[in-house]
Amino acid sequence: MARTQAADYESQRAAILENAAAAFAEAGYAACSMTDIAEKSGASKARLYHYYESKEAILYDLLDRHTRQLLDIAVQVRERAASQGAKPRDELQWLIAGFLDAYRTARTRHIALLNDVKFLGEAQRERIVERERAVVDAFADAIRRAFPQRVNSANLRALTMMLMGAMNWTFTWLSPDGPLTYADYAAEVTRVMFNGLGGR
Repeated sequence: MARTQAADYESQRAAILENAAAAFAEAGYAACSMTDIAEKSGASKARLYHYYESKEAILYDLLDRHTRQLLDIAVQVRERAASQGAKPRDELQWLIAGFLDAYRTARTRHIALLNDVKFLGEAQRERIVERERAVVDAFADAIRRAFPQRVNSANLRALTMMLMGAMNWTFTWLSPDGPLTYADYAAEVTRVMFNGLGGR
């Protein structure tokens, strides 16, 4: 008979992922051991193995949940825009705001996404990369519909990656506790994207 999971099983797994993400961000995935993650989690290594069979399993679950969350934001914004009959530029603004709000509390997970995908097995790595592509495609589609007169097949990728670059590296310099909030920065990104630095 299979052992019944404790009521807090999922919350314990989520806590392990948060601590593992912090450990990976501090020391790098390759330098971290299961012992390091256990110590960071305030648990024994045996207890850690009760939840995850390996360090790679922890990394995959971490990146799987993070990329699912990001793709879910894109899907939810699209559905909201469709249900409200919103203008494409409003939808793009919501997309920018939604992603930057998620990034506000995802510093360590985003570091792992940018640096550690290469440590996954081929099949797992492809699933994560495929989801990343889907997120980029969602932004490209939103930009194309928001600025049909400005965007063409030659510049769409460049404009999309320019916007993604303005958001993806905030973890290196934008503090959630600083004078410029993530919401403020989302508004700035939107203004520059829509009007340029010379616009209002």
